[in-house]
Parts: sequence; C-alpha cells; structure tokens
Amino acid sequence: MKKNKNVYLAQPWGGLGDNFVFSNLPRLYSEKNINFSLSFLNHERNRQIKNIVWKNNPYIKNSYSFNYPNIGSRKLNTVKIEKENFNVVQKINIFHGFEPGDGYPEIYLNHEPDIILKYEKVADLNAYSMFNTQEMIYDNNKIKNLKYKLNNEGVVFLEFPKLYKNDESFKNTINSKNINDLVKVLLSTETFYCLNSGSHCLAAILKNKFGYPKNIISYLPNLSSNNLYDFGHVYENVKYSNIGGIKNENVHLPRKIKIYQGLIKKYFTG
Repeated sequence: MKKNKNVYLAQPWGGLGDNFVFSNLPRLYSEKNINFSLSFLNHERNRQIKNIVWKNNPYIKNSYSFNYPNIGSRKLNTVKIEKENFNVVQKINIFHGFEPGDGYPEIYLNHEPDIILKYEKVADLNAYSMFNTQEMIYDNNKIKNLKYKLNNEGVVFLEFPKLYKNDESFKNTINSKNINDLVKVLLSTETFYCLNSGSHCLAAILKNKFGYPKNIISYLPNLSSNNLYDFGHVYENVKYSNIGGIKNENVHLPRKIKIYQGLIKKYFTG
C-alpha cells in the first residue's frame, strides 16, 4: 500500500481567528488521504487557542509535530483569485488547492453544549490586531462613544481580566476567564456586538453550527470607504456596521510574530 503523504501547517500570527481560518484544511486533506499535522512552528498565542481550534479536530494526526511546515501562511497569495467576494477561509482553501467551501471555520467541541438563552445583548469591544498591527485601525474616541451608547442601552460587556484591563464605567459585566467561558456566553446570547476580533470569528462559527448567538453585529473601521471582503475575516452570518477609523502611523508587529515569520520563511519546505 502506498504510504500517505504528510502535510505540516504553520502560521505566525497566533490569534484565535488566525488559527481558526485554517481549520478546514485537516478535513480537506483527510478526504484526499493525506495526513494533516501541526508543525512545531505553528503559533498559538496560548494553550486555550490550541485546544479549541485543534485539539478535538478528528482529522488531525498530530497536534504537535517536530517537522518543518510545508503548508500554511507561506502558501498564501501563491495563485491569483479573480473573484472578489471570497473571505479569508475560502482564499486559504484555494491557495492550498481546494474548492473555496462555505467560508466558515470548523469547530469540534469535546461536549454537546447546553444552549439556554440567558443574555439579551452582550458586547466584546476588544481587538488587539485592529488597534495595533493594521494600517487602518479603530479610532479610540469612536470606540469610547460606542461603549457609552451600548452601556446606556443595558448591554452586558464581556471582560477578560487575564488579557485586558477592566473598564470600571461598565454597568453590567461578565468575567470570562477562558475561551470555554466565552463559548458558553456566546451560546446563551441573543445579540452579540463586537469588533473584528477572535470573539467575532468564534461567534460566527458557533452561530453557523449551533444557531447562537442569534444576531452578530460587528463594527469595522471605515467600512463605508472599503470593500467588505478587503477585511478578509468576514462571514455571511454577521451584520457589519461602519465605525470611524484612522490611519495607523506606527504599525507594530509583536516581536514573537516577527520571530515566527522568520523561522517559517527559513524552514518552509512546501
């Protein structure tokens, strides 16, 4: 019997959404009898991201392999895509030789979730990359105004004490200590307000698979001046709204991302 080919994925960005957008690939390679593993050079910002994106995926042979990558970030932009309204998930699939698919990342929970509606309106207005690493970023003054508006409407704000400083002005808050807490909240929410963040990606995935949150409203900087799909991380089951943005005069990539970019470029074998 012919030995199966093996592929090893790596990307340098490390965020929740950054990993999820590659999550169609294990199944797609498996359907071609090709073993999918994560290279040791794949970046996950923390163990929780690795667990929720990759640990329970039944199509992964090895979630930590001492092999150099031959798929992943270095495959991006390797072919020309004529169609404009593909999101980042679909483009990744195409760059790896597959059909675009439906544009949703895949999630495999280790339990059947209890979906009980508890919250009418929940907001998470945190988004590290869209405040630091992009050329067009959110205007903090506009975000403050949005927070004030939602706060007065009785929206419950998600807080992540391990990641961000708590905002004392919020009237109603939920402490989310980990990603599992976030999943539980999202699956109990009627309407979720967010920026272009990891929680935005996770909410779209959960809504696609389980039907909750019922409504997702995500704010994008200067959307009125840009094609929606230029933002890449966009999903058909999310309503996008414009909010003011400003040009980032000091684009900052964290040192760890730069290190992973360099290592993946040096050792990529694809």
